[in-house]
Amino acid sequence: MRTVYLGCLVLLLIALSGCSGTLDPVGEFYNYQAFNQSGRLVVTGILRFDQLDIHGVKGSWQMKNVNGSDRTGISETFGVFEGFLKGDALYLNLNPEWVDNNVILQGKQTGSGFEGEWAYIGFPGVLNQGKFKAYHE
Repeated sequence: MRTVYLGCLVLLLIALSGCSGTLDPVGEFYNYQAFNQSGRLVVTGILRFDQLDIHGVKGSWQMKNVNGSDRTGISETFGVFEGFLKGDALYLNLNPEWVDNNVILQGKQTGSGFEGEWAYIGFPGVLNQGKFKAYHE
């Protein structure tokens, strides 16, 4: 009986050693929510990761302002993003083609996606900021 338990334990450890504990979001849709500093929902949408490798992170987004929100940096309904993922740290620029209209996401991987902070940045500096979460169901 002891040999059976030991054998099961060894098989379990082998199975778990293949798990990296990180997400592979390429091709997957992630529900996105951004909140202002008061915790009010200001943007909803989706993120889709198309590339995630040593050359960086690229993808597309579809979003909309909610509750009459302004100064979120989301003036279009869709766009592309670029950034990087290092370890569990995520950095994305939702407007990589702009110099004065950037929405930056900085966060960490969680069990089902990413959570962190967003900032809308223009020439004067940070125009608005808050928290975000992007999760895969």
